[in-house]
Amino acid sequence: MTSTAARLLAGSFRSFTPSRATFALNRASSRIGAHIRGAQFSAMASFGPEPPPAKKAKENSWDKNGDTFNKVASSAAAERNRQPIADVVVPLLAHLDCGLVVELACGTGQHAAHVAPALPNLTWLPTDLTDESFDSVVHHTRGLENVLEPGVLDASDDAWPDRFHGSWEPPVAVLAVNLTHISPWEATVGAVRGSAKLLEDTTNGLLMIYGPFKRGGEHTSEGNATFDASLRARNSAWGYRDVEAVDALGSAHGFVTEEVREMPANNFMLIMRRRAKIEPVE
Repeated sequence: MTSTAARLLAGSFRSFTPSRATFALNRASSRIGAHIRGAQFSAMASFGPEPPPAKKAKENSWDKNGDTFNKVASSAAAERNRQPIADVVVPLLAHLDCGLVVELACGTGQHAAHVAPALPNLTWLPTDLTDESFDSVVHHTRGLENVLEPGVLDASDDAWPDRFHGSWEPPVAVLAVNLTHISPWEATVGAVRGSAKLLEDTTNGLLMIYGPFKRGGEHTSEGNATFDASLRARNSAWGYRDVEAVDALGSAHGFVTEEVREMPANNFMLIMRRRAKIEPVE
């Protein structure tokens, strides 16, 4: 399982470019917004036909009222870290009146479901490498007016930010949770490089990367070292990255690392701000 995140705007993507005014009108209509969004954005966000019958069998994993979920449909790690992540993300974005947050490696959608309601002025787009967990994403985010249907996005694809040009609200932030260590380094490179391109016309655009990292080439706990070894044994292209390497990567693509926030369970949140474009001097 790669980083539950990475092929959204790939081959099956079909461009959709409503005007900003149309999008704002849709969001303003709370009574019919869900129906409008379902109709207008399904082509943009689902990027393909209806899931095959086998996918719909996952609906049996919900309880009879659809109110709870089992271990197949949810992530225990996401349940634990969603509030600490919200505690970082919400204060950074709460002042914004509008904008699009692109989530890479959305997994089961539990982060979107928990954080997006605290940012009602922003629109949240959950994306992932495959659509394997999209039934869960839809379940967790149902009824949330500011969360779009999930889409497949390959972070390692250089072209992924191009699909957003002129599509909907201006992108203001990218969030990647547990992407860097459960995917090849190329996915991290693509996530940072693509985010820089996506946010190049955004004032103070943010890239927030959450997960376990090494610092100065060393693990921060024995448990992290053990888990890192198990990941590399499973796939030699996976494994913990150095904070310094990701920081250097961000700097090379126009980001300034404002903070490396220590998080529970030996995780970190890298908070990277996109530098303003500087026009060349004539």
